[in-house]
Amino acid sequence: MTTLDENGRVDLTGFEVNAADGPVGTVDKATYDIGREFLVVSAGWTRSRAKRVLPAGVVRDVDARRRKVLVSCTRIEFEAAPDYDRVRRAEEDYWESIDAHYGAAAGRSVG
Repeated sequence: MTTLDENGRVDLTGFEVNAADGPVGTVDKATYDIGREFLVVSAGWTRSRAKRVLPAGVVRDVDARRRKVLVSCTRIEFEAAPDYDRVRRAEEDYWESIDAHYGAAAGRSVG
């Protein structure tokens, strides 16, 4: 069953995340901060519990019924992305590295 958060949005926690070429993990957290919307995804291929950031701009579709998020990046792009860093998320250079990694797919200009 799909649940809504306190603002009436679909709670994406636990949704499967699929890249253009296959599954990459599950949504651990979704943020809706204006100008800084992103998903934190627990990577499904590793035992180290690695987490990656996916900017909202790479999300192509959300299938609430099937509990899936489809993203435009590939598995390789996702695996090579910077790790989610809860401490550094307040630093602008952290976001610049994420923007640089995803580039135009993130929906922001780079450079």
